[in-house]
Amino acid sequence: MIVILCHRSVAKFSNYFNNLSIDHMNTVKEIAEIHAWKKMNPRLSITETPFLNQPADFKVDADDATFYLNSVVEEGYLKAESLIPAKEVELIAEAIEKIVALGLPPVFIYVYDEVWQVFKRLSELVVPILDKDYKITIAGMWAWRIGVEEEGFSIHRDIYAKDTRADGRPAHLTVWIPFTDATPHNSCMYMLPIHLDPNYPDNLTNKTITNYSDIRALPAKAGSVVAWNANIAHWGSKSSKLSEHPRISIAMDFSCADADMAADDLAYYASGPDLNIDKSAPLTFTQRLNAIGESMWFYKNRIRHYHSDKADLLFQFCQSYSITQPEINLAGNHAAAQTQQNTVAQAETPVEAATSVAVDDASTLPVNSKSIRLMPARKCVVKNCDGQGFGVYAKAKIAAKELIEECHLMPAITQDVFDSCTTTFPITNFVFRTANGEKEHVVALGFADNYRHSGHNFNAAWIQHETARALQFYALRDIKPGEEIRINYAMGKSGVQELVPPGKVEVRESPDKGFGVFAIEDISVGEVIEDCRVQHLGEELSTSDAFSDYRFNYPKGVGSKKRVLAMGLGGVFNHADENNAYWINHPFLDNVFRYMANRNIKAGEEVCTSYGGSNYWAGQGIKPV
Repeated sequence: MIVILCHRSVAKFSNYFNNLSIDHMNTVKEIAEIHAWKKMNPRLSITETPFLNQPADFKVDADDATFYLNSVVEEGYLKAESLIPAKEVELIAEAIEKIVALGLPPVFIYVYDEVWQVFKRLSELVVPILDKDYKITIAGMWAWRIGVEEEGFSIHRDIYAKDTRADGRPAHLTVWIPFTDATPHNSCMYMLPIHLDPNYPDNLTNKTITNYSDIRALPAKAGSVVAWNANIAHWGSKSSKLSEHPRISIAMDFSCADADMAADDLAYYASGPDLNIDKSAPLTFTQRLNAIGESMWFYKNRIRHYHSDKADLLFQFCQSYSITQPEINLAGNHAAAQTQQNTVAQAETPVEAATSVAVDDASTLPVNSKSIRLMPARKCVVKNCDGQGFGVYAKAKIAAKELIEECHLMPAITQDVFDSCTTTFPITNFVFRTANGEKEHVVALGFADNYRHSGHNFNAAWIQHETARALQFYALRDIKPGEEIRINYAMGKSGVQELVPPGKVEVRESPDKGFGVFAIEDISVGEVIEDCRVQHLGEELSTSDAFSDYRFNYPKGVGSKKRVLAMGLGGVFNHADENNAYWINHPFLDNVFRYMANRNIKAGEEVCTSYGGSNYWAGQGIKPV
């Protein structure tokens, strides 16, 4: 039985088909027309039951199968050279070139039977590694055409939770197939073998390479199959000007039958067609469009970067044809005064950020064109459950499309700084990547750090604010009171001790100070304004220039040595010599600051703390205003 979370009928446009041209695909209607795809690549097939009459499985000699198994267990990867016949390889490569020529991403190759069949026919290679009842899912489903000076994904692991079984075999196997020769000039794959990785298998959030001679380049001939343990650190290089041809490739995720597809640190979707099925079961054209739409939505930032001319169209397609059916150009949680057209982009790994839409809210409309107010999380609360960690929970009903909160972004930390710090791993689970470029990493405040990952049951998503340096979190469906709010990427453990949310304040521009925190209701002396989690930075980030204006000592007090970032609104409170608020260590929770009023604060007044005496300002080289 095929597992699909949504189905949409593909319209039959008989009159349209009579005049069909494949010189362009400029509407969702055109992209969703099956006849256009058949006409584009007539030597490939689109049938309702692609596995029923598929060619025989690819043959793997028993000795070779044993060698590949040992390679995966010892090194973490295998390479089976030229396993797929040249004729099949050429057909798929040619089809991808036609797709890209229309301005579409190569992932649309998955409309064709032959691509799904390639993965289905790998049983002789996969069974020794994952056993006979293995599964194929759309987790990590993607396709690439890497042209001159373009690049594959940066260093990452497909799964950040420990995923290797007791006998050394992986629970998940990523299968990657090049359809042109992959060389060091055109972005072949690079691996850090697991037995040479000091962080494998118990410190997987750290991707630091300490000995560059351990790196393995994996050039591969067209039609080869490269597969790897989902825990291995790997990446694609930047293509050279000397590259003679593009690198064209596809990938899919395989797993053993009992693999935990909903693990907190699973970096890819675990929903979609389960292809370990009877060969007579259907895989419809609409189901394929759903899978393609889901993959594009997951890799938003890559779509925006490499397909900017068609990005709006492609995200409209995602809205109509994907498993989760994301909403674009959302209205806010009140009647919108106006709707603005926006662009879209999101993360490719557990540390990345997303799209761009404007959310207009009657309670937070700009006072003038230069005034921006950010809405904090008014309908949710952060909870800690039995010491397992924190999560975000709805305390009132949140409607589908409703704005949950807007999270201020700290200044960017560059890729070079991020990569140069050997102890960046403490912050990788709360760093986002903005749409300003693939090299800009930022930390989002508010509740952003507290939303946990779910591969199956995520009910919220995040987008980049149209005009402010902020992220907006919104509901994908109705969320009930008490329900946990989850997004789709690895974040941490789950959250029944509640942290006080910022119910009486909001973030907006502060004259000569950037952004600040302002009271929207009267706050009494001694009242808790907000409880803010802290994130530890690690040694090198603590001593570098990164986040220098946002670092706190933890625990608060003389002699404290650890450097942390205060999440929530903790990093937004400005300084005042006559401060009306202050922070303390939480009275009974570790790694939490509590912000309180030290006098009565009127609605409309800026809430300020004191950063410290003359020693603080002298250390910053700043004369206090």
